[in-house]
Amino acid sequence: MNDYIVSTECPTCSAPLDFSEGTNAVQCGHCRSKLLVTGRKQVLSYFIPPKIDHYRAIAAAMQAQQEQCSECRVIRPQIYFIPYYRLIGNDFRWEQALRIPVKPDIEYSQPGGYGPIYEWEYEDNKIDFGAIFRQAGDFIDIIFGRKCGPGGTIIDTQENMSGKTTDPLIFREIGADRSEDAEPAKVQLADRYIEKNFIACNLHGEGLYSLGLRPAVLRLELFQKSALEPLGKVVNTDIGINEAMGSSMKDAAMQPLLFRSVIGRILSIIYFPFWVIEMECHGNCISTIVDAVSQSVVKLDAPPSIYSILNQAQQSESTIVGFRPLCCPNCGWDLPLRPDDTIFFCSSCARAWQIYGSDLTEVPYEIAQIEGMNGQSRYLPFWVLVAQSGGEHLTFYIPAFRFRRLKMLADLAINITRNKPVYSICGDQKQEVKEMQGCFYDAEDAFLLAQFIQAGITSQTAIDMKTFNKNDLTLQGATLIGFPFKVNGFNLVDPFTGNTIPQSLLL
Repeated sequence: MNDYIVSTECPTCSAPLDFSEGTNAVQCGHCRSKLLVTGRKQVLSYFIPPKIDHYRAIAAAMQAQQEQCSECRVIRPQIYFIPYYRLIGNDFRWEQALRIPVKPDIEYSQPGGYGPIYEWEYEDNKIDFGAIFRQAGDFIDIIFGRKCGPGGTIIDTQENMSGKTTDPLIFREIGADRSEDAEPAKVQLADRYIEKNFIACNLHGEGLYSLGLRPAVLRLELFQKSALEPLGKVVNTDIGINEAMGSSMKDAAMQPLLFRSVIGRILSIIYFPFWVIEMECHGNCISTIVDAVSQSVVKLDAPPSIYSILNQAQQSESTIVGFRPLCCPNCGWDLPLRPDDTIFFCSSCARAWQIYGSDLTEVPYEIAQIEGMNGQSRYLPFWVLVAQSGGEHLTFYIPAFRFRRLKMLADLAINITRNKPVYSICGDQKQEVKEMQGCFYDAEDAFLLAQFIQAGITSQTAIDMKTFNKNDLTLQGATLIGFPFKVNGFNLVDPFTGNTIPQSLLL
């Protein structure tokens, strides 16, 4: 996943300050001030400054028109800052396992057949390559009007029509379903990182739909409307947040999707500069759109109707990143500098603070003690959720820490939840907080992952998964608890299931 870099100034010493988008804590490289980056769970706005002036934009537009053998006259150039939504997050998915079952057929292994059936199996996936090769070969033979007999000998089509030797497999229906007795399709866990950006106004069809990878090599700046208005016009964002969230999570995967949960979501708005050169060509008024960073022509002949969208005044105020000292609101002690954490543990007063917007709110937490566990340990935070489903009380154990491999994170939650661990609560937690891993996921993310886990635990087949209703699961309470994991070299041992996870994958 590409991390966009935000460039601004340190509020303490005004030195340049750069940090990744989504960062919650940063330290100034000049004055060494530790700062809390506010704005979490809000739609923050950034912009990219233009790199070319109107002279170079006009030159690019005129050259593009001349290459199309069009003689044009420039009427007016204008720069516009067009908004784009950007969403990043962690996508957990239950998908229907890929399976191509083939009914055993002795004819395939007989002399003159196509050889034995070869199968490749991985987890719940089973692919019959023999069936695929046979169907592909039959399809190619039909295209070229030829048939192959035993040993690959080409049989003339006219001979087949005259009733001579014919391989009986030739007349099998290509792609015929031989899976009447196949087992119901199973489900498999998949994961991915979401990173999407798309236009936030109704300018579809003008070649402006996505920013692509351009912002990944540029630096974002904090959106300041007063600073942009002297440069050009800021285009209104007329696509709502809920609609943007739905559009950005549309699924385009090849595998049939049964259930998904997207957690750790960050939605932001990026204003990108474009020169719109109004021109007269052959008596018609058209507009040429030029990228104000790369000087490339995006659209040669945009219609005049685009101005009704471009000239809309911005209706809502934009939210931008803010800064405050990274210190405990209770005792004033410095909080740990962990850029991705959403909950910070104070090593002085042993309190936990969660960032939401521009505030730090206290989060109660507990430390677990497991009987018979000794040796060096490392505490990992979990959300212990109590939920209700159809009159039944359920308990989920959801990791609150960030892990590089999403699938292993989900597997850890599923295994511990199924195991129903037994532990006690330690009374003195001040001594243990120094060894606590930072928290990346909050209670809201944990509940979304709990719904995902419940769908996997209660559903054995794809048919069961389709009938699962996440709304039947209601949250009753959430508690943050640190569980001790035994240190075993470079690995951590789960105290409840005995499974190991690499320490190097913790973030």
